[in-house]
Amino acid sequence: MKLESKFSIGDKVWVIGGDYRSGHFPFLGTVGTVSVEVVDSTGLPGEDLFHNYMAQKGYKEEYMLVETGIGSGYCYKLDDKEQRIFATKEECAEYIEKQEADNQQSRKIIVEKLQAS
Repeated sequence: MKLESKFSIGDKVWVIGGDYRSGHFPFLGTVGTVSVEVVDSTGLPGEDLFHNYMAQKGYKEEYMLVETGIGSGYCYKLDDKEQRIFATKEECAEYIEKQEADNQQSRKIIVEKLQAS
């Protein structure tokens, strides 16, 4: 089996910097480590009691940046559920804008429900 990741060690990538207090912004970093995990298990026939014995599939990539620490820094994920690392500043900025719009909509719904009760 040959595994390939979207980014390689030394690549310049964009990730989400900042926090909920200061706001989020695109942050340029350098890939320092790459971890790829592939799960493709048929499981044990007839086993349905324990999840870890059932058939499973999964794929994920995790990256650590030189600028945020290798080994003890943040892991930026790229899988079928989420993407926290981007090839371009524009992709990263679009993701941030969408997340902020979704968060704003969620807050609006919560406020409306609280006001209604």
